Amino acid sequence: MDTLKAIEKLVFKARSEQILWFDVSDRVLAQIKYRESEIISFLPFDLFAGISVAAASIVAFFSINVWHCITNPIINLFAPLLEVPLW
Repeated sequence: MDTLKAIEKLVFKARSEQILWFDVSDRVLAQIKYRESEIISFLPFDLFAGISVAAASIVAFFSINVWHCITNPIINLFAPLLEVPLW
């Protein structure tokens, strides 16, 4: 029973305490408006992607030509003739 009286005493003290009241809604709304006003720009990513695609296509073009020359060295002898039309 001693425990119940101690709990009742704590409940009475808790009920007599005043609750602190504070409002954070203004700060939350300000943060939401701030984040909505931020403009997300993907221009740097688009620019980087475009440059990367251009560089990759140039490297692929030259690597295919080099691969043909490496796999068949005799093609270097006929390279000037490949540009001349036969008909």
